[in-house]
Amino acid sequence: MHPTPSPQHQPANIENDAKLTVFYDHSCPFCRAEMMRIARWDARGQVCMIDFSAAVFRAEDYGLTHAALDRELHGITASGEVLQGMACVRRVYELSRFGWLRRITALPGLKPLFDSFYLWF
Repeated sequence: MHPTPSPQHQPANIENDAKLTVFYDHSCPFCRAEMMRIARWDARGQVCMIDFSAAVFRAEDYGLTHAALDRELHGITASGEVLQGMACVRRVYELSRFGWLRRITALPGLKPLFDSFYLWF
């Protein structure tokens, strides 16, 4: 049985110990599947997942907009830094058992390719 990400509706970095809070659309099958994968990778519980499609979610509580969240993955670090797109994906890799993927996707010759692919995908 795979863990299912449970939506949390609390300001990031205040009421939880996560190193990264990631916002996802639970109504999107692809997004939900990716978050389930991240939940499996996150054995140390360092990534908090928040469903921004939930009726009680307010993007402005995090200094974000629904339009921005719909466009690309967003995360907020424990220090309050907002990460978008591949920068957020790389941080997830870094916090999981797949740190080696972060290093590969950040290599100088490959980084622009991965960043472009993310936007295209």
